[in-house]
Amino acid sequence: MDELVQATDFIRFYLVGVDKQTRWQFGRPYCPVRLHTVPEGLQGASFEHDFQQLVGVDGAIYRGTVDKQTTVKLKVWVADPRSSAWARQQHSRWRESLGRGKETVRLYAVSRESGYWWIDLRLDAVAEADYFDQYPGRVGEIGETVTFISDRAYWQHFDETKIFDRESCKTARMVNLGDQPAWLRYAITGTFDSIEIGVEDDLVTLPKPTNTGNGWFIDTDEVWPALMDITGVDVQEQFPKAYWNKPLPPRSIDRRTSTALTINPVNPGPDFQVEVAYTPRTEQAW
Repeated sequence: MDELVQATDFIRFYLVGVDKQTRWQFGRPYCPVRLHTVPEGLQGASFEHDFQQLVGVDGAIYRGTVDKQTTVKLKVWVADPRSSAWARQQHSRWRESLGRGKETVRLYAVSRESGYWWIDLRLDAVAEADYFDQYPGRVGEIGETVTFISDRAYWQHFDETKIFDRESCKTARMVNLGDQPAWLRYAITGTFDSIEIGVEDDLVTLPKPTNTGNGWFIDTDEVWPALMDITGVDVQEQFPKAYWNKPLPPRSIDRRTSTALTINPVNPGPDFQVEVAYTPRTEQAW
């Protein structure tokens, strides 16, 4: 069965304009815009090495890597068989939906195996009319290359969320759908005396909250971590050592591989609950 699915699976692309309503489902019979080739720039998130140059000394000090922006090119046909006037109207709608780079469009890649992934892009440039060596000047058709640039290099997926109670938290596990490490977000509610929480052995112990909301909200992101009580008050300064160093590891060859989460509450009540969420990220959308 898996071989049959893999043999018949294919990837589809569609784009949502800057108004968040206009959709171009390339290749559908009713869509006046179709792709001439597979979009360029889908080879993965590129990066560059960062070196500190030393004056008067051979070599340089290596400081790490910097994620670069992604450039995506779409070679498209805009067509309407009725007449060139209708084609120009469709072309105007297409151009209008792309904006002027101040707002983002969203390019989706959809496949049966991997589902929906998307990347937000800004218009960067539009080349002059290009018929790609096919019927130059054919009435009712025009070809062009549209170049976009992204703010972030990775494709993303719908947020994944799991909820554990005082029983299921003992065997808590989670799957990372992306091929990049995922920093988890926790929303801890209900009654308990204290809680030890983290990914595998990367643990932090938090006491019972003193506020009436009786809970914690945690974002373990390494760039912008957050620790708040459930009412939204920032309490990170009260817990200077409450930082997590281990994200949810990326998927392996087996996309169903899960990772153990450690959620150890002390004296949890029947209303105890932990909601764990993250945003999957990937270099390639399939």
